Amino acid sequence: MQRPHALLVLALVASAGPITPAPAAEGKKYALLVGINEYAANNFENLKYAGNDAEELAKVLKAVGFSVRVLTSERGKKKAIDIPTRKNILKAFDQLRAKKTRDDTLLVGLAGHGVMLKVNGRDTSFFCPTDSDIEAPGTMIELTALVNDLNRCGARVKLLLVDACRNRVKVGRRNFNLDQKVLGNGVAVLFSCKGGECANETSLLGKGHGVFFHYVIEGLKGKARDRKGAISWLGLVDYVTEQVFDEAPKLLGKNAQQTPHYIANMEARPILVPAAPPRPFTPSRDQRLIKDGGKFFHPLTRNAADRKIKELTDKYKKEVVIETLAAVPADQSKKCAELGCERFFASYARQRCKGLKVAGVYIVICKDPGYVQVQTADTGHGAALTVGERDRVRDALLDEFREQEFNMGLLAGLAALEKVFKDRAAKKSDSKDEK
Repeated sequence: MQRPHALLVLALVASAGPITPAPAAEGKKYALLVGINEYAANNFENLKYAGNDAEELAKVLKAVGFSVRVLTSERGKKKAIDIPTRKNILKAFDQLRAKKTRDDTLLVGLAGHGVMLKVNGRDTSFFCPTDSDIEAPGTMIELTALVNDLNRCGARVKLLLVDACRNRVKVGRRNFNLDQKVLGNGVAVLFSCKGGECANETSLLGKGHGVFFHYVIEGLKGKARDRKGAISWLGLVDYVTEQVFDEAPKLLGKNAQQTPHYIANMEARPILVPAAPPRPFTPSRDQRLIKDGGKFFHPLTRNAADRKIKELTDKYKKEVVIETLAAVPADQSKKCAELGCERFFASYARQRCKGLKVAGVYIVICKDPGYVQVQTADTGHGAALTVGERDRVRDALLDEFREQEFNMGLLAGLAALEKVFKDRAAKKSDSKDEK
């Protein structure tokens, strides 16, 4: 079903200044969302999913730190202040933009009808509240005036979203648009479709959505993330434009062509949703791959080593377990004395490797007597390391251990092990190429 003349404009307004996004932690984020399904005047057909567009977007924005105010036809049935009338919308809008600082972010989302009328001889675009009268422009909200008010707001980042469908408003022109000259420095506007097209809504998307708003929501949920994990304004524009253009005809038939239209006066690249910082890998006691019973290593070194081992295991499919001992276990001290360190620790390491079911490399480091043994197990593709490779890892550990640099020795040993794994992988790749 095509949604009558509801426009979705995503406008981002940033004040003049360096092309550096304000730190997210310093500013606050605010949103006003309006979704209008029901109209009082018979010039407008009711919509089905504009309210759901606003409600679902509210959930997404709250999840990324916005404080959100919502006015919809459904909410208005419970609270009069939530009825999306012209008076209520403008009052909420004034509250939204008041007393904002440069680091704050504002977002306004308007889902409903929109029209373009001749006013004093010029084409003028209006968003239509629930109490609009097409014969009285003063009952509607002029888009240019709304943008001018946003231009004067103190927030550094300001977004305007309006999803406009254009096919069933009974009067008015279909070329709903905005003169780029009214865009203040740092303003960008994305229309749900270009002139002559219809924006669409359908029950096939989620619980029912406008096609444009659906992909705005999906983009902000994460599908518009860049390689670093952030969602930028331009990244969202690109994602929404491509998805709406491609998917509207597939969902609603080849005649449902819908092409988002973008205008801008903006140099910056604002970040809407920053990349999440990498979660530090701090394994529980049972998860530790460094079992430091001998108390050789600093906790930070152990955590760093655990991260490196996890990385090696994921990349090369070989497990690595390192254990340290303060001394030979009491029940085996006699055996150690009888066999000598070399034979004892070779046997001990084989048994521990088997007992722990290590599919890769097991290393035991003992303080008294001082000894390091590197043991390998069959990973299903042959031994994890050759004797020469084991010696390389052992020597890297001992070079630092002899200087009492145990933390450095651990990291040096893992670096040597990584080099061995990397060299092995390269040889395997070369062998496949030769075949």
